Amino acid sequence: MACLAHCLSPGDHRIVIVFVVFFLIGREDLRDRFIHLAGKGEVTLTTQMLEDASTRVSRYLSTLFLLNVTFGISVGIAALY
Repeated sequence: MACLAHCLSPGDHRIVIVFVVFFLIGREDLRDRFIHLAGKGEVTLTTQMLEDASTRVSRYLSTLFLLNVTFGISVGIAALY
C-alpha cells in the first residue's frame, strides 16, 4: 500500500475520482459497448455473464461492508471501556 501511495500524487487521485464518476454515470452505455465487443454472436450469453458477475461482486462488497461495520462497532465499543 505504501508503494501505491508513492506512485500516485494527489493530482492523480483527483483524476481517478473523475474517471470513476464518469464510469458510474455511463455504466449502461459501457455495458452495452462491452457486450457488443465481447459477444458479437452470443449477446444473451454475454449479458447473463455480466449479470452473474455483477451479482457476485455486489454480494462480495455487501458482505465486506457488513463485516467492516461489525468490526468497527465492536472496536468502537471496546475503545469506550
